[in-house]
Amino acid sequence: MKSHQQKQLVIISLSAALCLLSSLSMYFNWFNALDNALFDWQSSVIQADLKSDDNIVVIAIDDMSLNAMTPIAGRWVWPRSVHAELIEGLQPYSVQAIAFDILFIEPDIYRPDDDQYFYEVLQQSPHVFLPILALENHSPLDKPLHELASNLPLFSALPSTDSSNHTLLWPSHFNVNKQRLGAINLLKDKDGVARHYALFHQLDHWQVTSLPAAILTYLNIDLPPEKTLRLQWRGAADTPYKTFHYSTVYQAISAQDEAFLQQFSGKTILIGTTSAGLYDARHVAVNDNLPGIYILATVLDNISHQHYYQPISVYWIAALCIGVIFMIALIYAYHTAYSQQIVHACLLVFLILTIGFYASLWLLKLSVYVAFGTVMANTVLTLILFCMVFGYMEYLSRSKAQQLFGRFLDPNVVKQLLDEGKFNVEQLNQKKQVSILFSDIRNFTTLSEMHDANTILNLLNQYFKSQVDVIFDQHGTLDKFIGDCVMAFWGAPIDDPLHAIHAVQTALAMERNLLAFRASQPAAFQQLEIGIGIHCGDAIVGFIGTEQRVDYTVLGDNVNLASRIEGLTKEHNRILVSEPIMLLAQSEFTFEYQGEFSVKGRHETVKLYTPIRSLP
Repeated sequence: MKSHQQKQLVIISLSAALCLLSSLSMYFNWFNALDNALFDWQSSVIQADLKSDDNIVVIAIDDMSLNAMTPIAGRWVWPRSVHAELIEGLQPYSVQAIAFDILFIEPDIYRPDDDQYFYEVLQQSPHVFLPILALENHSPLDKPLHELASNLPLFSALPSTDSSNHTLLWPSHFNVNKQRLGAINLLKDKDGVARHYALFHQLDHWQVTSLPAAILTYLNIDLPPEKTLRLQWRGAADTPYKTFHYSTVYQAISAQDEAFLQQFSGKTILIGTTSAGLYDARHVAVNDNLPGIYILATVLDNISHQHYYQPISVYWIAALCIGVIFMIALIYAYHTAYSQQIVHACLLVFLILTIGFYASLWLLKLSVYVAFGTVMANTVLTLILFCMVFGYMEYLSRSKAQQLFGRFLDPNVVKQLLDEGKFNVEQLNQKKQVSILFSDIRNFTTLSEMHDANTILNLLNQYFKSQVDVIFDQHGTLDKFIGDCVMAFWGAPIDDPLHAIHAVQTALAMERNLLAFRASQPAAFQQLEIGIGIHCGDAIVGFIGTEQRVDYTVLGDNVNLASRIEGLTKEHNRILVSEPIMLLAQSEFTFEYQGEFSVKGRHETVKLYTPIRSLP
């Protein structure tokens, strides 16, 4: 299979697998924890910029109030007459609604008159709401829910004979209209953090209307079609809504401080505990210990102004993830060099994550929720898998390149080929202009007959090492050894506009190496001589061989001519080059014209030159 087709198949297969993984991650909520963590952090960032509703106020039973009310009402729990007085004191100021986040589940047997007073005030105040709490445990003594449906805001799609029962804590002894009751159960995610709120609490097949839903219905505010809302947290982190001390309000009522009490005109008032000792703190997205009364205020605010988050459809999230996969795949398809693939893919991912993060933050301010944690995770997963797969392919490619090219290319050239992504058969098989050099040892047959094999082979190995180093130093490609002959070329596989100059420089360096090498040898080898022929022209360059052995070589008439020129050095100079070489290298060297010569296989004569020296 061709490498390009193989690359395409890998990209298509990997992209398809990643699309499947992304779909599974959304179906099974694999990255839900990351979505939640990002949502919590982003919510805390924008919370202070989102103004809370001034018409929702909290009267807090805090530490100050507990201390201030002790001389009046004693220690907590206070007589219910205190709350009755508070309700009566606020009546003249046309408050919209008053809701307690305090359970009144048992009669006060020691102060029945206080309970009676509270009951009478409740009967006269249709705008006052009390809470219900549904417990997780069941008891055989609990009444079936269908028997409680006439007294509590319960409804079910099943027949009224349904035998479901649950433990419900509610103010049964005050006989409050069920429309003024509502559940205060808090919906928590798997990590124990409250980010959502259920308008109707589920009890088997039954549903209990929540306290915020009951209040909003009374205020003629339409409930959203969604039964569970992702809350938008607004205002200050610890006191997101305007808050008054219970004791301060109570004292203002006692003192008939109308100027102070006018602040409650037209307001929805929530009364609940914020003291740490009364244990009503909840872990929400923006606060580890937010009093529950502020959660009720947040729900009322969210629904009244439609601030609750509208989640982007999972299909859009899937489209985003698939789009990212497609873009990264395009980068790997377009670029051939692994380094370029990595750099451009990382840059793309950085841009996607940066733009996506700020876009999701901006959308949160517009009450739109994007599960960007899932997009982030799938984006990073896509990048990692592409890097790993193509990194492994790069490793195999480099290993193959070292195996193939290490025999006839400078290691630095091999690295350059790999870094540029040019190591594949399609790119390296080509027809182009190259300079070809042949260098042959003269009278080698005579030398081999006069000495033993080890001596001759050691001599050749020493000589070839120095000459091959020169070829590599001048960016040449070692084609092959043909007995005592060295064949090399320039201009492939890496483009070299100075291929002719480098070939001539190599020839002159080989001549110097010969003289130095000969001087280092015994007297028997002082007659060692070489001939070098160089020619330039178009040739076919590429891989030739079988699976057992492959060579990277040049073919064509110009290669044969270079060999013929080298053959003419026996009767003439040690180095001979053709006219095309002279014309391309004359800016760097002076040449001596040797004449026109006939060569085997050609009708035309060939003009030959000898390089004398480099120009200053």
